[in-house]
Amino acid sequence: MIIASANFAPIPEVLLIITIANTLGIVMLIFIAKYFSQDNHTERF
Repeated sequence: MIIASANFAPIPEVLLIITIANTLGIVMLIFIAKYFSQDNHTERF
């Protein structure tokens, strides 16, 4: 984020798009991890 803000200082929209994309990516990974963690449960006898 620091490198992106230094390189795109004249265009603040680019930093906003990068921040939104990072946030959406993290949220998507959390939901994917929750979905696959439910699939991993084993039955005990």
